[in-house]
Amino acid sequence: MARVPGRGDIYHIDLDPIKGREQRGKRFVFVLSPAEHDKYGLVIVLPVSRGQTLARSTGFACTLMGAGTQTQGVVICDQPRTLDFSARGARFVETVPAYVMEDVLSRLAPLVT
Repeated sequence: MARVPGRGDIYHIDLDPIKGREQRGKRFVFVLSPAEHDKYGLVIVLPVSRGQTLARSTGFACTLMGAGTQTQGVVICDQPRTLDFSARGARFVETVPAYVMEDVLSRLAPLVT
């Protein structure tokens, strides 16, 4: 892993294998964990989707629309996962604006506080 992922980065990665209703396949993910954690190889992420009606209706989706990012869709804040970026061949795409990171953290807070 040449570049250390940081909070607010977007990567493209293969989420398979999965079980049940988890997000699957090659897709964009939003890095939740800070670089200080990520430098050890395991990265906490949230999937990005263009669907996710449930996350949208329950308030756990943070939109990337209008954020000036090439990645579009919503960050699904109620499906965090820890991934080995090296083993899954993660590819850096971009970093979101700070206000998107703040929105993600505010939507995640009710799940962990």
